[in-house]
Amino acid sequence: MGGSSLLADQLSPAERAQTQGFNDLLIGLSAAAGSLGSGVVFAALGYGAMGIVGAALAVIPIILALSLRQKT
Repeated sequence: MGGSSLLADQLSPAERAQTQGFNDLLIGLSAAAGSLGSGVVFAALGYGAMGIVGAALAVIPIILALSLRQKT
């Protein structure tokens, strides 16, 4: 909800509905892709591989945040 509020605050009323709808679409597609992808990884490789993939994906935002912090 916080991200949607920030987005709405930065848009004019004319562009708010379309942009928020597109944002919600991207969030839904991301959730569906994550669910499908985790099911495929779990079925093919098992629970251990699922944990490794999840940990690897969790490291990406941490690295990005640290690199942005170092630049400022």
